[in-house]
Amino acid sequence: MTSDNTGPTEIEMMPQTGPAEENFDLVSDSTVRVSSATKDMGKRVYDKVHYCLFCHKAYSKMARHLVQVHGAETAVASLPRDGVAKRLKLELLLRKGDFHHNHEVLCQKRGNLVVLRRPNEVQADVTTYEDFGPCPECLGFVHKNLLWHHVRSCPHKPANGNYRRPIQKESRSLLADCKFRNGCPDTGFVTDILSALKNDDVSGIISQDTDI
Repeated sequence: MTSDNTGPTEIEMMPQTGPAEENFDLVSDSTVRVSSATKDMGKRVYDKVHYCLFCHKAYSKMARHLVQVHGAETAVASLPRDGVAKRLKLELLLRKGDFHHNHEVLCQKRGNLVVLRRPNEVQADVTTYEDFGPCPECLGFVHKNLLWHHVRSCPHKPANGNYRRPIQKESRSLLADCKFRNGCPDTGFVTDILSALKNDDVSGIISQDTDI
């Protein structure tokens, strides 16, 4: 279903070193956009950017940015020196930053949605931002059709993770407050009611009705 994987190694492989912008040409719904994977002469172009958890700016080499600019932050200063543990913690910081950015984009209905696997040029024609939701474990945005499969293999899941829990509901609850134009007055209503609704026209009407 999807084609572009965002792993920890990609953070270092991207060629740019400063703030950057992605290709937004192919996937667009209203004013919320999902960039598509790009190729040059048949070869993949590493032009994907991520958003910093601390300064909220876009960078292509996020690991380097975090260490050089935000090294004094506790979450960065406490990183393991090397190995798999460091890679996973860096990845989680990267996804938290992207989640914060995506949350703001969805609440404001404007901007670029950062997803773990970007659609290719063919998939772009039938893909919208509403097809993606955050993983409850790592907060990375995954195509909803693949969310359950992703959670099962997510390296950030608990060792004794429960896969029979309502993954889709948990994912929706992370963004349910964005359903309200003027903010959410009742957290319990968001978590228990709105997040349990299917993502369809009915739920959209209910969530936008400020009299409910």
